Amino acid sequence: EARPAKLTPEEIKIINSTIDLSETPVTKEMKPIEHVFMIDETMEITDERVSDIVKSGFSKIPVMRGCDKNDIVGFIKVKNLADYPTRLLHKRICDSGIQLVKPLIVPENTSMLEMLMTFQKERTAIALISNQRKDENGNITLPEGQEYAIIGLIALKDIFEEILESKMYDDDIHMLIDPHNKTPGLRNHRMFQTVA
Repeated sequence: EARPAKLTPEEIKIINSTIDLSETPVTKEMKPIEHVFMIDETMEITDERVSDIVKSGFSKIPVMRGCDKNDIVGFIKVKNLADYPTRLLHKRICDSGIQLVKPLIVPENTSMLEMLMTFQKERTAIALISNQRKDENGNITLPEGQEYAIIGLIALKDIFEEILESKMYDDDIHMLIDPHNKTPGLRNHRMFQTVA
């Protein structure tokens, strides 16, 4: 007679953590919006500014309108910005033609499990969190007396860290622009690994 497989302590820990996700709101693991690195859509593309962005260590960065953190028009992929051609030099982000990723925004009482499922459905790995709330019928409303605001950001790896209870690192390889290279066309880059 076959015996049921015995779960290891690590497997039990992961199962328990997954169950806890349904009771844990995204606000527990989000990064507060005041601590989120952002750029404005009117930022001029220069070697120095792109280098600073790459050094931030993030693979996607929110782009806001009018320096308003509640008006985020999308996410820019740093690898796309780091690979900009000469013709985009000194253009503004909003005039560059660089495609932005549409922002995914969820209410503050979204559970970590719901967020995980939404990431899978939307095929994305990053979301903004608003101060709106979702009721039991799925209706999203703003608490009385409050103005709409973006309060934080959460990434897929934050959920994995909650499950594994360990720090994960961004494996994206970013490109650092060499501003001293005057070769026309794409600039010379050197590779380095960044920690999220």
